[in-house]
Amino acid sequence: MGWEQRGTNSYYYRKERSAGRVRSLYVGRGESAVLTAQLDAMQREEREAQRAKERKELRGFDSIDQTIDNLVRLSSTLTEAILIAGGFHQHKRQWRKQKA
Repeated sequence: MGWEQRGTNSYYYRKERSAGRVRSLYVGRGESAVLTAQLDAMQREEREAQRAKERKELRGFDSIDQTIDNLVRLSSTLTEAILIAGGFHQHKRQWRKQKA
């Protein structure tokens, strides 16, 4: 986003991504452009604050994810131990009863 200097005048342009390309959209110059630039800056700060809030919420889920991963590993190990103790073995990722 920004102001561009053309000759002795400053013009405010918005940058927009469309179909993988960045386009410059003319907004204006003078007082209306200053107000629009301030409004755009406020909206940008709000979006950044929202993203920061979402990142903080997601970090809270990391400990839950880690706990679930530990439980899955523990249950897999326990299941494998029970199957081995019961006389099974793995063949091509399938549990099979061992022949006597």
